[in-house]
Amino acid sequence: MLYYGIRYSMVRIKSMDPQDDMEIRNLISRMAWLTDQWSAPEDLLAHCCMDYSWQIEGMPAYVGHEEIARRLKEMLDLGVCGPGLPTRHCVTSTEVLAQEHPDIAMVRSFVIMMSMDKGHPVALGYGEYHDELRRENRRWMMAKRYCVSFWTPPGKD
Repeated sequence: MLYYGIRYSMVRIKSMDPQDDMEIRNLISRMAWLTDQWSAPEDLLAHCCMDYSWQIEGMPAYVGHEEIARRLKEMLDLGVCGPGLPTRHCVTSTEVLAQEHPDIAMVRSFVIMMSMDKGHPVALGYGEYHDELRRENRRWMMAKRYCVSFWTPPGKD
């Protein structure tokens, strides 16, 4: 099945090894933490394949470490997210889908972007992550992320 640019099977090909499942879930959580709290772009990039592709629906994809590092800095400069900003990516309802190839996994999650406004939590938006992970050198790495947005940014309605 091709879903939002990522090809994967919705049918359980086989059961995911519990250790792999845990490592993948932890990686998805770690990516959320690092999107908001990196010290240097390399903190996040250490968990990404060299050809990592990150795309938000309706925008061009950022591919490779150099483009991803640039995008992290752009988001910080725009006040969207990053170190020192109150935005937090909250990932939930994560489903890990084993694939035919044992070194590839697909993951679907919901994401809610939260922030603070005058001391009160506010939801800035929400959507879905569709991720492809690849095992390289016995370690799960992010290979591709496609973000589906369920909200309209201010000024775009």
